[in-house]
Amino acid sequence: MHEQSSAAAAQIEFARERLGASIAPGGGRVIDFGCGDGRSVAELRSLGFDAWGTDIHIPDTVVPDTRGRLRLAEQVPFRLPFEDETFDFVFSDQVMEHVEDLVAVFRELIRVMKPGALSTHRFPGPLCPFDGAATSAVP
Repeated sequence: MHEQSSAAAAQIEFARERLGASIAPGGGRVIDFGCGDGRSVAELRSLGFDAWGTDIHIPDTVVPDTRGRLRLAEQVPFRLPFEDETFDFVFSDQVMEHVEDLVAVFRELIRVMKPGALSTHRFPGPLCPFDGAATSAVP
């Protein structure tokens, strides 16, 4: 299993076990914010989640079974390509430290989250000069 996709499953497990989230395969709509080539989306789909991804750049080569599920975010003004109150869970893996306008991003994340949905976001550790691992939750 790829490290990024393992991180996606770990974030769902963290949200369930530590935050009490009721995100379940077969019904849970999940979005990977900063999805890259779609590895996390593919893994979560294989686990039974209704997984989607968004990024400011989608590479030409994406993981099979993710085409049509990876969508470009508009940059100016920042806008996610999903309807209001669509997702049960939003996560990112070492993305937020690259965001220029966190307020605009979190407004959009909140907009696409269903009432009561949760989001978790991994950031690099403070002593790690490269992208690392520390999970935090945003209610």
